[in-house]
Amino acid sequence: KYSFLKNDNEGAIDLSDLMGGIDEDDEEDGPFKVEYNSFKNIYRFLKRYVSRTSSKIQLILFTLKDLSMQKESDAGDLLKAMRTLEDCVRGTLRKNDVSARYTNNQYIVILIDADEKSRQVAVGRILDNWNENNHNQNILLKYDMEEMLGDKEERNA
Repeated sequence: KYSFLKNDNEGAIDLSDLMGGIDEDDEEDGPFKVEYNSFKNIYRFLKRYVSRTSSKIQLILFTLKDLSMQKESDAGDLLKAMRTLEDCVRGTLRKNDVSARYTNNQYIVILIDADEKSRQVAVGRILDNWNENNHNQNILLKYDMEEMLGDKEERNA
């Protein structure tokens, strides 16, 4: 049996009330930015999604490396460079992509509905944006990328 809740029941809400509380006004440009723990849940969901569909999803990990010869790099310089990287990602990627800071010098991105060529274009734009906005020549931006495979594809590889 199914039970139906109505708004007039004490304490009960309907689906539109529930979704109204979840659905925030997201007018921010760029990718959907989340904390890393939320990112892991999105990743797990998308991995299941890829297993059932023919969608192409790309993963990119950006890493900042301090090239200065100082034994202890200035944490402020790395923090400033990380903010610059986040701005470059936000100014470059689409709203349907997902991003998160992984560590104090790493930033991870998921490109949804993107093939290898789209991934290369996105990375190229981020690098161009980085080169234009990074003013600390001692901070190098490196990246690693791959296509997300579904569970079945990984077992067959």
